[in-house]
Amino acid sequence: MVMYKRIFFIWLIFFAMLFPCQRFSHAASNPSNKSEGTSRSTAKSQKNVKKISSKKTTKKVLSKKTAVKSSNTSKKVKYTAVKSANTGKKIKYAAAKKNVTAKKATAKKMTAALATVVSTREPALHSEAVLVYDEAFDNVVFEKNADQIKPIASLTKLMSAMVFLDAALPMDKEITITDDDVDTLRHSSSRLSVGSILKREELLRLSLMSSENRATSALARTSYPGGRYEFVKKMNQKARSLGMYHTRYEDPTGLDGDNVSTASDLLKLVQAAYNYPTIRNYSTTACYHVWPEGLGRQLQYKNSNCLVRNGDWDIELSKTGFIREAGKCLVMRTQIAHRPFVFVLLDSDSTSERTQDAEHLRKWIERQGIKYTSSSAFKQKS
Repeated sequence: MVMYKRIFFIWLIFFAMLFPCQRFSHAASNPSNKSEGTSRSTAKSQKNVKKISSKKTTKKVLSKKTAVKSSNTSKKVKYTAVKSANTGKKIKYAAAKKNVTAKKATAKKMTAALATVVSTREPALHSEAVLVYDEAFDNVVFEKNADQIKPIASLTKLMSAMVFLDAALPMDKEITITDDDVDTLRHSSSRLSVGSILKREELLRLSLMSSENRATSALARTSYPGGRYEFVKKMNQKARSLGMYHTRYEDPTGLDGDNVSTASDLLKLVQAAYNYPTIRNYSTTACYHVWPEGLGRQLQYKNSNCLVRNGDWDIELSKTGFIREAGKCLVMRTQIAHRPFVFVLLDSDSTSERTQDAEHLRKWIERQGIKYTSSSAFKQKS
């Protein structure tokens, strides 16, 4: 019995030792199983690698997306900041523009106020008697000693021209300058020598534009029966018919110092003379050439009003005058700001002062504006 137990134990030990060897030999005898295991482990490792790489890629993509998102957010922030800055600039610009507009409006108001002050200030004039009349509004806008009776010199020739034209004589008739036309009162000179022959229309033009005394005298001497005496008589009659009650004529040329009038009366004279187209045309001729028969040479005449010659004025009628008693005189109708005005300037010391007065008055009118009322007339005391 004991022997059987020993034998059984020995067999157990033998089989125990034999079993591992069979497992090894079985594994060695099946190499395919080994490769399959290896391939399975490799596949698992590859899967793990792929998973890891996929995770890394996912992380990279996520990080890139996050970076892009962050960049876009940053750009949006920058854009918002720029937009805000531009809005701020626009607000500043609008404020600055509003400020400039306000300043301009203030400056405009100040200029207007200053212009009003300046416009109401009386012009500094040299002429002793002045009148400015607005034909469009039938209103005297400036006057100085307008009713003072003064010598008028060659302004007389406007009345002489009207009286001559009223006779309706043939303008192409030739008239000869004689000794009767020579100035024996003041001994003034003339380029029309005795014996010169000109047509009536030429004599009238020289009388009005250049204040040629012998031309005027020849017209007065030959226009009416009774000669110069009758002519002067008709001049005074016409003055009364025009309401020129402070006017008196002693000769047709204005060389006589007793030819007198007022600035107010001379306004009526200019208004009446303006109704004669020939007077308007001849008195505003800038220069003219004549060939008197018997003289043998051409004579060139210029307008005695330099404002007609320089072209800066739109003058529709003009006449100057001068003798020592009368000083430098000027009457004219002119357009200022597309409106007609009549200027009467009497007794200035020089031609330049007379011209300055006219210029000052024009600027004063331009500053006054468009409309006038009776209260806007400026009356200057002597």
